[in-house]
Amino acid sequence: MKKKILSVVAVIALAAILAVALVACIPSDPDKAAANLKEEGYVSIPLGVPLGNVDDMVFATKGDEGILILYFKESADAKEFYESDEAKSLKEEFFDENESLVFKRQGKIVYIGTDAAVKAAR
Repeated sequence: MKKKILSVVAVIALAAILAVALVACIPSDPDKAAANLKEEGYVSIPLGVPLGNVDDMVFATKGDEGILILYFKESADAKEFYESDEAKSLKEEFFDENESLVFKRQGKIVYIGTDAAVKAAR
């Protein structure tokens, strides 16, 4: 009986952890990310029409804080960009030395910016 109760508690805890992880992600809707940033006082700057495998982009800034979110058409495209030599060079030059900067990939999304801006986009 104790094992069954522990199993149920473990499943509930895992579900709670997964729910928190999903909520902590950059929105998959660029308009939602832009709205979240605007609500936090960021100003979006239009970048024009996305090119190549990029479906949409969001760029926003507030003082020294800023973020660029790239929404790719396919997760494979985002992965290819994220693992490219140019991205690796950028990460090594700027992001490894500065802990307040974030360069991450989440499925079809790549986000680059300050930690505060990433949190505001969520």
